[in-house]
Amino acid sequence: VVTDNATTVSLSGPGGWGVGTLTFTGGLSKVVTNGEAIFSGCSVSSPGTYVIRATSNPTLAPADTSPFVVSAPSGTAWYFADGSTADAWKTYLYLLNANSVAASVLVTYAKTDGTQTTTSLTLAAQSHRTLLANNTGEGPGPGFTFGITIISSQPITAQQALIDTKVNLGYGTVGSQVLSKTWYFADGLTSGAWQTFISVANPAVANPGLLVATVAITY
Repeated sequence: VVTDNATTVSLSGPGGWGVGTLTFTGGLSKVVTNGEAIFSGCSVSSPGTYVIRATSNPTLAPADTSPFVVSAPSGTAWYFADGSTADAWKTYLYLLNANSVAASVLVTYAKTDGTQTTTSLTLAAQSHRTLLANNTGEGPGPGFTFGITIISSQPITAQQALIDTKVNLGYGTVGSQVLSKTWYFADGLTSGAWQTFISVANPAVANPGLLVATVAITY
């Protein structure tokens, strides 16, 4: 975009998740090459999906960057695609803070009805905490299925266990630290008595419902 010193730069989250503050310490290129002005020194305060827009005065057509993802520092964001407190299911979250300082932790349960339940807590230094999502105050309470996002001010470890108390069946997993457009699974089975379930979650940490994901599954 042809620009001058009156150019302004703004940050927006086109949807999904992330509300951050744009820090703009660099300058705008005063030389336009092939209609392109160069921005420098931009940083975003929070993880999420964003677009940077440039506008100018005198008014020209605004220019947007492609959507880009700002990742969280390692250990500060954990994602789980599956969780349930419906029927006889119980969902446990296990949190470990191995640091020498306390961690502020926000747990978001994104339910299949489109609503969210959040739980905030302080995880003391070098401590462990167990949350039972079936308990209101620690989770959404009974009768829900959901995905889970955990955001922490310090690197922590997060693990999950789901237990069906009716048939004494359970499984556990360590959370993912990344979001991705592509996932691969080496095994699946529907023969005999086997059933294969695939759970997907589109986390909306700060802007629920703004970004819809279209998902294709190939077997």
